[in-house]
Amino acid sequence: MIGAVLAVAGFTSAFTPQAATADSGLKCVDANGDGILDLDEVFRVVDAYFDGTVIIPTAPPTPTPTPTPAPSQGDTRSLAWPYGERFPVGIFDLQVIAVDTDAWPRIWAHNRQNDPPAEGKRFVMWTLEVENARGSFDEYEWFDDTEFDLVGSKNVHYSMWGNSCGSIPGYFNAGLYKGGVVTGNICFSVPEDETDFTFRYDAFRYLPDGEYERDTVWFHGWP
Repeated sequence: MIGAVLAVAGFTSAFTPQAATADSGLKCVDANGDGILDLDEVFRVVDAYFDGTVIIPTAPPTPTPTPTPAPSQGDTRSLAWPYGERFPVGIFDLQVIAVDTDAWPRIWAHNRQNDPPAEGKRFVMWTLEVENARGSFDEYEWFDDTEFDLVGSKNVHYSMWGNSCGSIPGYFNAGLYKGGVVTGNICFSVPEDETDFTFRYDAFRYLPDGEYERDTVWFHGWP
């Protein structure tokens, strides 16, 4: 009976309960466009036949692709924030306020047990100001120097692990409530002839509901 109704209604392809292929005459019955003939879709055609309603076959709507947002300032290395400019990352605001391109004398004076830079290397130390600008007055957020990576003119990646300067003065290790500001240093052992350094700050911040957010930003560490 259903097959007869479909044929009279203008749907001449053989009915199968599973699906209508893309080139099938039954594709107009597939109201939700999922490629499967559901019973409610079939009975819609049957009801229309007995009501005298003419169903005009229509193709399923073409999905509109979601546009990929263009990267913003700080999202990529090529869009790194300029040296010395204050910029946001997650709940924090960061700013590079100084760079010491040969920090070994200061590090040696801070802790005489430090080893000097390896041959062909130097210690470069940056001073940053960090403010918890968008966090909570009731819960502090931790900020430390292990969340920084570095890349320079040689296009080599440097992490804090294996490229640190040892014990340095004023290193970052602070918990900040909203409005809290701290100034500290981060230091990398890098080749003597390398310049034009760019940082990537990449940190996971846990939320009260147990989920987490990843805060990432690129910024220049070279005037």
